[in-house]
Amino acid sequence: MANLFMMCVILAYENVAFAFYEAWIQAELCMGSASEHTGEIPIPQAHYDDRRLVPKFLKYVANCLILDQLSLLRRVNYFTMLIDECTSRSIVSCAAIYICFQHPDTFESSVIFFGLFKLHGGSGKLLYRSVVSWLALLGIEPTRRLMFFISDGASAMRSVRTGLGKRLRDSFCEAMVMIHCVCHRLPLGSAECFAMFPECIAIDKILTKSYGFFKKSHAQRDNFREMTDEFDIKYKLPKRFHKVRWLSRGQSVERLIELLVPFVAYLRSVDENFVKTFENFSTLFILFAVADLLVVLNVLSSRMQSTKWPFSNLSVFLDEAFDSINEMFVTPALDLSDPEQRAKYGGKYIKLLLGTIAKSENGSYYDDIRLNFDKSEDECQHRVMEIAIMLIMCIKDRFPDIEILEALCVFDPARLPDSLETIEKDNYGKEAMHVIFEHYGDVIGVETLAELMEQWIKLRKIVFCTYRNVDIFTFVRRFHHAFTHQATGAPDPKYTYMLLLLELCNIIVMANAHTERGFAHLNDIWTHQRGRLAVRTINDVMVTKFLGPTLGGENEALRALCISAARHWGTQRGPQICREPVVMHQPLPEFAEDSEICEDLEDEMLVGSSSSDEDEDPLGLETVIVDGDEYASDDSE
Repeated sequence: MANLFMMCVILAYENVAFAFYEAWIQAELCMGSASEHTGEIPIPQAHYDDRRLVPKFLKYVANCLILDQLSLLRRVNYFTMLIDECTSRSIVSCAAIYICFQHPDTFESSVIFFGLFKLHGGSGKLLYRSVVSWLALLGIEPTRRLMFFISDGASAMRSVRTGLGKRLRDSFCEAMVMIHCVCHRLPLGSAECFAMFPECIAIDKILTKSYGFFKKSHAQRDNFREMTDEFDIKYKLPKRFHKVRWLSRGQSVERLIELLVPFVAYLRSVDENFVKTFENFSTLFILFAVADLLVVLNVLSSRMQSTKWPFSNLSVFLDEAFDSINEMFVTPALDLSDPEQRAKYGGKYIKLLLGTIAKSENGSYYDDIRLNFDKSEDECQHRVMEIAIMLIMCIKDRFPDIEILEALCVFDPARLPDSLETIEKDNYGKEAMHVIFEHYGDVIGVETLAELMEQWIKLRKIVFCTYRNVDIFTFVRRFHHAFTHQATGAPDPKYTYMLLLLELCNIIVMANAHTERGFAHLNDIWTHQRGRLAVRTINDVMVTKFLGPTLGGENEALRALCISAARHWGTQRGPQICREPVVMHQPLPEFAEDSEICEDLEDEMLVGSSSSDEDEDPLGLETVIVDGDEYASDDSE
């Protein structure tokens, strides 16, 4: 994760950043292919305007991290690939890749930063070529090992016909599961739902227009500051609204409600037509109800971003969110004319609206919004119920793979029944084993469901008697240690299939949390750190947050050396912008010589070169990905 942070911050230098990043990657490849590590990485020959573009501390990064990571990754049985693309008008497009796997010695789930690809086009085909070429260069064989592919909802990633995931599945493992990032699914589901209702579309326009009032005018911001002071409200501005960026819609609605009173008062002197929108009772009712719905979804999204949470809790989290929505707006047949029932309706925001109206004598809101009761409360209540029901349905449709994920979570000790008698029943876990056999039977080598059930019957009793009170992460680690030969690493024949399935279960559990955090940090940095940053700012960020606690691990001397190198680099004049194309001259590693994919890669390492045929770029360097959640069609479902 720290590596991703570091690379994203460095990317503020745009083309220069990619120049020495490519040099760093080439250094990693040199080291990864070397039979003996001498401690010194040969930096490839490259043409730069300033040789300081390759600072010394990058060598230490590669020395202490990359060699061990690549050697481990070549030994694992299965791994998960996580990928996210990021775009900005001020920074060149790229895609970041993580690899999740189970450590072959400690059985701990590990996540490594795998690469950062420069992109100049938008097709799954070019993305596929880029990823496959990178795997080949690093000497990693993905056939029947790449079990999970996790990304956002971009069509270039998840298209059922031409997406990167579909191509990886067809090429390497037909049982590979394509997992859509769960924190991307929630806003996509809500956006799909709200697009069906004109009232919600109107709210989206209100959010966009409210943000636009203060976007480019300092005078309007100053005037609004005076208005907030009059109402004794802390000065803030409406937040920018994004339809599919997770948490964005909910935060925008909550901020607008928080500033509603001074904002309406301010609009009276700026845009009288827009003020009328806030005077419609139906608009306010839907706005406050949608705020309550989005609070539930944002809480759900935040819970899914915890550091460690098993997929066994996925359905639990979803059910709790759906129950909360039903309790607020669907299940109760409340009469809003009754004060007692009125107080039970909705969440905190709709209660605020209805409570304020009930206390007002002239039907006004905060004595400043002259309400126009265009619709009755019963009509608005019925409409909100329709929105809530549709929202639940749209979110459920976004989790088509929950059957497979839930089946793997049958290993979670926390899900076991309370009694051993229930455990010993033949039908316990049979449905999950059937799903696992259908999807992974060929991969793990089991020929019949009976063979899998035979091991499962033994395993579930052991779990109940020995590992019942531990979390799934501890259980997987301890079980592997107990039932594998520590010298050879060979699994116990009695639990061969179960050990393989536990590996899959463990990497998918860990992959999700890192996916959300990786995507979130990548997008946040791109949003808030656009343009070029001062050299000192970048230096401070890298030293205090990334290099210090990351490099060298427990080796204090190495860590101090890394920090010293970083500080030295930060005090220099800083790299100059490369105006000429950066040309890499690096021979292919020995392990890739016989690879059909890499036959012509040496001639294609011209980073600044252009190709007449877009489809003939094996490295995918001419690929541009637009954030599919917003711009590309999402036909993967």
